[in-house]
Amino acid sequence: IDTVFVDEERMYSLEELEYYLEMALESNAQLVQSLLNMDLANYRYRSSYGGFLPSVDVTASQSWYDSDDIGRYDSKQIGISATWNLFSGGYDAHTIISNAKNLNSARLKSAESKNSLVRQVNTTYLNAASSFEKVSSAKAYVAAAQENYTAMQEMYRLGRSSLRDTI
Repeated sequence: IDTVFVDEERMYSLEELEYYLEMALESNAQLVQSLLNMDLANYRYRSSYGGFLPSVDVTASQSWYDSDDIGRYDSKQIGISATWNLFSGGYDAHTIISNAKNLNSARLKSAESKNSLVRQVNTTYLNAASSFEKVSSAKAYVAAAQENYTAMQEMYRLGRSSLRDTI
């Protein structure tokens, strides 16, 4: 079933609800912020593995000196050094564990924000649909009451009922 209910003026459909959900998911600042926080936590988690990698330093220098007394002096140096921290007292491992938990927390907060937003949109949409349905029902009740009143007035006019029955 793709129709929620039909009103005299418009039809409310699940496709329309999905459209509103999509708009809300794209434009909700809290949800966008939680998704960005999740991306940041993911980046921190991945970068925390860098503590286990070696570091490489490259240096280069050139110097020269020219003097009439000493002569000309020219020196060039290039250097490469590599270091690898084999034991950090568990700091790197605990950083990875901590960042993994932060990433999991960010994922849960994003999912919670998304689910909360979906619930709010669904509730608001269905409340609006229910309100329009109540208005439509009220219009039908008013029309029926007016019809009954007109019939009772006609019966009074013909003498088939008393004024008290008409009112």
